[in-house]
Amino acid sequence: MKTINLIKFVSIAAIAVFGIVFTLSKCKKGTQIVVVQVHDTIKGKSISGVCKYPDFSGTMVIAPGSVVSLYLGSSKTGSPVATAYADASGNYSLPYLLPNTYFLYATYNTNNVNYKPIEGINFLTDASDVSYAITLGASNVTKNLNLLSQAPTGTRILTIIKSDTNGSFGTKKYVPFESHSKLEFWTEYSGASYGGGAGGINGTTFQGGFQTYGNNVPEYGWGLLNFYFDEANPQNDTIIGYALLSHVCTFEAVRDSLYAGCAKKTLQVDTFNTGYPATYLNTRAVPKTDTAWYKALPGQVVKYGKGYLAHGYMTAFYKSAAGEIEPPRVTTCAIDSGSWNGKSASYAGPWSQKITKQVDMYFEFQGVNQAYTSATDWYRYAVFEGQFDFKRSDYYVKTTSLGNVMHVTPHIQLKGAKGQVF
Repeated sequence: MKTINLIKFVSIAAIAVFGIVFTLSKCKKGTQIVVVQVHDTIKGKSISGVCKYPDFSGTMVIAPGSVVSLYLGSSKTGSPVATAYADASGNYSLPYLLPNTYFLYATYNTNNVNYKPIEGINFLTDASDVSYAITLGASNVTKNLNLLSQAPTGTRILTIIKSDTNGSFGTKKYVPFESHSKLEFWTEYSGASYGGGAGGINGTTFQGGFQTYGNNVPEYGWGLLNFYFDEANPQNDTIIGYALLSHVCTFEAVRDSLYAGCAKKTLQVDTFNTGYPATYLNTRAVPKTDTAWYKALPGQVVKYGKGYLAHGYMTAFYKSAAGEIEPPRVTTCAIDSGSWNGKSASYAGPWSQKITKQVDMYFEFQGVNQAYTSATDWYRYAVFEGQFDFKRSDYYVKTTSLGNVMHVTPHIQLKGAKGQVF
């Protein structure tokens, strides 16, 4: 009897389950899930090619590590049905595909040493380019991908000079340079000052920055004298900024002291004393040796990747050939001609002038933030992050303890008036 009852119970349970399944299947009769098969490892064909992006000069170069996504249909819609990554030579391949219409879309990040807070420069293919719609038949298809800069997404025009808001071109906003802005740098450091090597051999870092402490006041470490930003028309942009080399800060008091520190000597800041004994307060830098400039004028800024690229120029590092007197100094400058400079036994010029080299700066407009100072009062800040490199050897900076490539990362904040919308 127990056996009969068990069989009866199982039979009743089976009938119940069948009934539930049958009932649910009838409920879902109007909904069908269709899985589209796009791969066949035996008969499938491939789409392959080379991924490239424009470098700082505009030349198309390989983009290793590009992410290539494949969409079903003739546009970038839905989710990718396959993904590939470009190899070290920029080559990608999407194999085993069945005949169909597909759309290609690719992204690339240069990941150039993870500068903070910019981690690489982003490029992508044009999602509206109909040539990236591929009809795959019985043969393999080759399609090269050109990753491009992203189009501007806004129309803001911001300036730190009030008079620049005059005129009829666009809606301009006067937003002054703000003192919380920072200019930082770093390079490799070895501490080995002898032997004429390239510097930076131990892989450690030497870092520092230039302090603002105020709005465009020449006595302070760095600032912008002109910053005009046209979000949609970068050819109108202007960037003119400076750093006082004597105001370097490396977070070490002895090294940073003007009259005895090695950092300012490395940067070749010539000084004179207004009193005795020499102290930080009565030692001043000679203007021509002290100020480094960066300038990018209208026509020199272009859209690049996610942000912008300034084909600007840096001017710095005045050299004295015979001990010139440069006001406000009343005694002669130190003579550079007989000093060690890390390249040869003596400096070979140019003399009595600063050295100017083209230095490309990439920067991003990272949007506008709003901060409240009370329950009702608020200010808005426009934030820009930049990065550029220059070679110490291009400016004949005298040291072998520092690496030849100097990395600079400006952080710029523009602060509006209370309640100003921009």
